[in-house]
Amino acid sequence: MLPLIGGGHAVHSWIELSDAARAVADCLERAEPGSVYNVVDDEPVEFREYLSEMARITGAKRPLSVPYGLARLAMPYAALFFSRAQVPASNARLKRELGWRPQVPTYRDALLHLLPLPP
Repeated sequence: MLPLIGGGHAVHSWIELSDAARAVADCLERAEPGSVYNVVDDEPVEFREYLSEMARITGAKRPLSVPYGLARLAMPYAALFFSRAQVPASNARLKRELGWRPQVPTYRDALLHLLPLPP
C-alpha cells in the first residue's frame, strides 16, 4: 500500500500503456518533425484521489497519511514527487493535430482494469 505523503496533494497526469503506445505510433507516422506532445489521459488528478479510488475499487483500506518530513528522511525524491509536484498536462494538442483520443480516458477507467476477471 502506498502512503499519502503530506496529504497527497501532488497533481499528476496518467496514461494507460496501450494508449501511450498508440499515441507514439501516431506521432511517428503523422506528426511534423520536431513536434512535442503530452501523451496523457484526459484528467490530471491529485495523488490522494488516485490512491483513494484505487483502494475503493480493489476493496483495500484507505491509504495512510505520512507527514512529509518523515517520508523525506526515507525517500527524499519520492516524498517530493508524490506530495508536492504539480505536473498536470494536457493532451489537447495531440487530439487537435493528430486526432488521437485515449481509449482509457481517465485514471478511474484505467483502475477498473485492476479488478479480477469473472470466472
